[in-house]
Amino acid sequence: MHGTLLGAIISLKLKIEELRVPVVVYQDSANLFRISKRDALAAYLALAMFSLAKPTLLVIIDDGGEISETYKIYKKFGINFEIVNHAIDTDFYRPRLNCRSGKYHEEFIVLSTARLDPFKRVDLGILAFKKFLEMTNYPNNAKLIIVGDGIEKRKLEELTKKEGMQKWVEFHGEKERF
Repeated sequence: MHGTLLGAIISLKLKIEELRVPVVVYQDSANLFRISKRDALAAYLALAMFSLAKPTLLVIIDDGGEISETYKIYKKFGINFEIVNHAIDTDFYRPRLNCRSGKYHEEFIVLSTARLDPFKRVDLGILAFKKFLEMTNYPNNAKLIIVGDGIEKRKLEELTKKEGMQKWVEFHGEKERF
């Protein structure tokens, strides 16, 4: 399940009902204890529940922040966890032939659909995309399309300008789900 607190609740419920079901919990960041008061409170509440009923595995996505505190806390409480880095499967995400024309697609597009909040670290995506551009000699056909809105939007637009990436980064705002 996605979310440490939800995973803790489900783990505890299964233990109370004496059901032996493996529980794998997915957590977006190693920095839950530092992101905000609300996230820290939820993380400590989950930790208290994990002391009563541990998940089979807690998978933590490393968002580039400091992880040593989280590592120590989960080790101290004996929680089985793995820290996983964000990664891109370059075999899957490679240029594809267009079925109609028989040619490769003309644009290389990276799509971001995250809320534009500090927690989501879209700024790191923009900086990583800049590194990609540098490594590929700033191709004209590459785009980073950011769909979403949030309190970081202006800051991210300023970062894009500061890094000279306006040609390659597009902000499309919030879109309706379908």
